[in-house]
Amino acid sequence: MGRKAKTDPIDALMIAPRFGNPRSCLCPGNQDRIAGLRGLRADLLKTRNQYTNRLENCGAKVREHIERRLVGIGSEIAELDAKLRDALEATLEDAAKAALDQTVPGVGRGRLSGARRRPR
Repeated sequence: MGRKAKTDPIDALMIAPRFGNPRSCLCPGNQDRIAGLRGLRADLLKTRNQYTNRLENCGAKVREHIERRLVGIGSEIAELDAKLRDALEATLEDAAKAALDQTVPGVGRGRLSGARRRPR
């Protein structure tokens, strides 16, 4: 399609308009709720990754602070995951649409909540 990059996010942006966004079928209020939770979760994942990277080159005192912070971030991510599951199952219609989304290869609960696949 004329884009000289190969990443899943770019592929998704190029493909989604052609096939429609499955989440656009959710009721607007619930869609906004899910979008907000996914955005916050994505920020926390990025922050967790940044702190994890800092652990490679820090002293013992700094490591203690970072490890405490990582525990807190991990629990916040888990809490958001639970809220996202609840939001995706808020109505029978939303739950059915989320279940249908998950029949697509590569899409699962983690994908609907915004999680990214870890590189192998």
